[in-house]
Amino acid sequence: MEESQTSSKKRRRNSAEKLLAKQKDYTFSSEDLLTLDHWEQTLKNQRTRSTYIGAILLVCDYYRKPIHEITPEEWVLYVNSVMPDQIVKREISVSTSRIRYYAIIGFLDFYSMNHPSYAETSDQFLNPAHAPTPKVNKYPTAVQMASILQAMKKTDIQVYVAALLAYECALAPSEIIELQTSSFIRNGEDGTCMLSVPGKAKRLIVIREDLMEEIEHFFSMGGYYGDDWLLHNKYGGQMRASVLQRACRKAQQEVINAGIILEPYSLISIRSAAIHRFLMSDGAKGTSTAQYAGISEAYALQMQSVGLASAVQLPGTKRGYTISDLLDSSNEESSKKTQQK
Repeated sequence: MEESQTSSKKRRRNSAEKLLAKQKDYTFSSEDLLTLDHWEQTLKNQRTRSTYIGAILLVCDYYRKPIHEITPEEWVLYVNSVMPDQIVKREISVSTSRIRYYAIIGFLDFYSMNHPSYAETSDQFLNPAHAPTPKVNKYPTAVQMASILQAMKKTDIQVYVAALLAYECALAPSEIIELQTSSFIRNGEDGTCMLSVPGKAKRLIVIREDLMEEIEHFFSMGGYYGDDWLLHNKYGGQMRASVLQRACRKAQQEVINAGIILEPYSLISIRSAAIHRFLMSDGAKGTSTAQYAGISEAYALQMQSVGLASAVQLPGTKRGYTISDLLDSSNEESSKKTQQK
């Protein structure tokens, strides 16, 4: 029995020392430490204890005050204003805010037993999970994609070409890095532009003239010839898919800073946007889309059945919109917003 009491006291002492070590410009009173220690014992497991105690310490760090100096109004302000703002700025996720929300409610319910003025504080809380948080589309919209391509063209021409191929031809990253200069073909008889796609889903697809011109311009800048790789790493060799994906995310930072997108889109997401566009345009069937994109017909039909609210709202390739139209669309949107102001 004595050993158990000694162990409990030792554990509480260690816990108090850890809390004291985490303080920043404020000092917990002995009552604060005792309250946290007793509340911690009511929590079910070690992981919950650590997470919930951490949530309370974050509030103390925000106000730079110990627990006994934080007023009921400040607790309400933190839950109803600070946490939703953190979600909007993507500093924390909605799921994290929900955990902290329940941690604070639980603590204040416990704290109010000895401090009645805090008894109804949590009744004023708004669940941050219900806050009007920004929606992140699974796939980039037309205006977003236009801005992304513009930023990429200025930042990294290789990533720009890769994104164009993912967006216009629904190529996967693994297919893009396997492309060579000889993969792009102009038919001498009728001028049809074609692309020989390597990989498991090897296929020959027709591409638009303006896309071919963008690729040829890229070739002229790099001085490529023969069977050289389309994309290169910094040593001049074949680029790896992981390196290309990192470069793709990095090239979108300007668009993120401008508030047009909240997080970078992967080449896979950009490719998915293209597949959705194919399915939406000109009554494209799952079979033709599957053949063009190199995916199974079952997968194409599965994508077709999904809600398309976040898909790119542009005409399909058969209706012949141009890449220049795409790149100009974000400028048109910006000018419209300026005129409205």
